Amino acid sequence: MRNQIGHFTLRIILLLSLQLGPGHIFAQKMAWPQFHGKDCSGVAGINSKLPIELNNNTMLWKTACPIGHSSPVIWEDRLFLTGFIKNPGTLQTICINRTTGRIEWTKGVNPEKLEKYHAVSNAAASTPVTDGKRVYVYFGSYGLLCYDLEGRLIWDYSMPLPEILYGTATSPIVSRDFLLLSHDVQNDSYLLALDKSSGEPVWKVMLPDVSNAHNKSGYSTPVLFNDQVILHRVWEISAYSVKDGCRIWNFPTPSSGVSTPIFHEQTIYAGTWQVFGEKDRVGDLPDFATLTSMHDTNGDGLISKTEIPDDMLLMSRPELEDNSVYFKSIFGMIDKNGDGLIDQIEWKNIIEWLNSVFKDSGLIAFQPDGHGELPLSQLKWKVTGKVPEVPSPVYYKGCVYMCKNGGILTCVDAKNGNVFYQERIDAKGPYYASPVAADNQIYISSGKGIITVIKADRKIDILARNDLKEGIFASPAIAGNTIYIRTTEHLYAFSGEDND
Repeated sequence: MRNQIGHFTLRIILLLSLQLGPGHIFAQKMAWPQFHGKDCSGVAGINSKLPIELNNNTMLWKTACPIGHSSPVIWEDRLFLTGFIKNPGTLQTICINRTTGRIEWTKGVNPEKLEKYHAVSNAAASTPVTDGKRVYVYFGSYGLLCYDLEGRLIWDYSMPLPEILYGTATSPIVSRDFLLLSHDVQNDSYLLALDKSSGEPVWKVMLPDVSNAHNKSGYSTPVLFNDQVILHRVWEISAYSVKDGCRIWNFPTPSSGVSTPIFHEQTIYAGTWQVFGEKDRVGDLPDFATLTSMHDTNGDGLISKTEIPDDMLLMSRPELEDNSVYFKSIFGMIDKNGDGLIDQIEWKNIIEWLNSVFKDSGLIAFQPDGHGELPLSQLKWKVTGKVPEVPSPVYYKGCVYMCKNGGILTCVDAKNGNVFYQERIDAKGPYYASPVAADNQIYISSGKGIITVIKADRKIDILARNDLKEGIFASPAIAGNTIYIRTTEHLYAFSGEDND
């Protein structure tokens, strides 16, 4: 009887493998093919048994890596990431054996000029993507490259140096036939589809300017949803046809377009953070009469830069060790005519602009239905405040989790937006990596190298805090019973029960 059941089960597995495609069942456990895992969800297979304590007892290996903020991606026994060698300015694609941690091959390109990037970032911030046959890599300073899994270059697609304030961070994704890239930069924003086999352009659609924001560049990775490409951009979430790039719908929302949306069934969840999105972080905005009465020391009816107090706060960011913004630092932005003085009209203009962008940030949930600009009625719920600047949320077992700078963790009921808890996890500092989930656990990585493991529950239950003593900017990857964590210096593999 047991043998008959076994044969029957095997036949079902074989039938499913033929219907779903070779590698599908295997990929459920052994592939983490793109940024934040399958569908950008951050969730691994149900059979993973991951360690809670990340230490020498659970560490399989660690491998030294060059600097880079790209997250590891996985297909079977191969792991891919990118790196940046500052001198001589080499951008690397790296293949690592997932079981041993040995570097199997490295390929490099040397662009003529490097893009500008933020002080905390570098030129290798975008995560590769693999379809099991090839690995595709994007560097803002170079363009797109395609290698086979043995490291042979299949094609490359060079791109002009982007005009962007803080460097590129979006990652490419693959559909059935296309490689898709959101090139959402200041004055040249478009969504691009290449034939993933040849690298030839299939379609390219320009993205509209949707905001009067000072920085109009987006950094989010696209998401495939119902044959649509979902883009989280500055002040909107929008959808484009995978087939031809046609714009289908857009949902206006105050946002800087940084984190990547997630979805469950027909609901999209997005952390729509923006700089002026929390009222308790914004300083006073006096009218010009009040400003001059307080700070016009020479009585000329104008305000010079020296008359603005150093501590006149525009916006506070205490979770980033008080990386706050003060009015004096944006003096040049206010002084439009460049005469070194602020007059009543210049002050009025900056206050009106600031008021126009002071909109509540929030974790939002909506069900897109229709074409064109979607009405606000399609918003299911919104949780304002405590939204991460960079990390994407994760949906897991009916809850949505997000963690912002300072280690403030929020757990929300995915159905109605009720907040189950909003607590500090005692791991301060900035947060750049997105949380990942498996084995009834959520793994949250701080920029200072603390990985907090919490139980997936409606009450906060911290299972462990692990200090790797190296900064973390990349989101972890999970395959089988192993979690892979990239720090500023190494790639670590920590394994749980029944090592794969």
